Amino acid sequence: MKVNANVSERLQSLMFEMGRLIRGEMIKHLGPLSLLHAETLRFVGEEKNPTMREVADFLAVSAPTATDIITSLVRDKCLARESDPKDRRKVRLVLTGGGRRSLARLQKGKVRAFARVLAPLSARDRVELTRILGVITRR
Repeated sequence: MKVNANVSERLQSLMFEMGRLIRGEMIKHLGPLSLLHAETLRFVGEEKNPTMREVADFLAVSAPTATDIITSLVRDKCLARESDPKDRRKVRLVLTGGGRRSLARLQKGKVRAFARVLAPLSARDRVELTRILGVITRR
C-alpha cells in the first residue's frame, strides 16, 4: 500500500508540473488573452454557437465569471452575441473574424508550446502518453 501511495503522490506531482510547463509555454503565445479567454474561443469555435451556460459549464466556472470572460471577448471583438432563432430567450455566441484570427494564432502557439514541452519524448513515447491520457480522460 505504501508503494501505491508513493506512486500516487509522484504522479500527482508530475501532473501538476506538466500543467505548469504547458501553461508557461502557452502564456508566451496568448498576447493579451488569459488561458480562460483562449479556451473560451476554442470552445465557441468547436461547439458552433454555444450558450453562455454551456461555456460556463465547459470552463467549470460560475455564470457571472463566464459572463465577465464573454463580455471581455465581445468588447475585444473576438465574440458576438446573437439571439437563438428557435428560442429568443437564449443567447448564442459566435466567433467574429477577429476571434477566428485570434484562435488561429493561438492554435499555432499551442502546437509550438506542446512541441517544446514534449520534445524530450520519442515518437513512440508520445504515442504511449497519448494512449495513457486517453484512458485517464476516457476519450
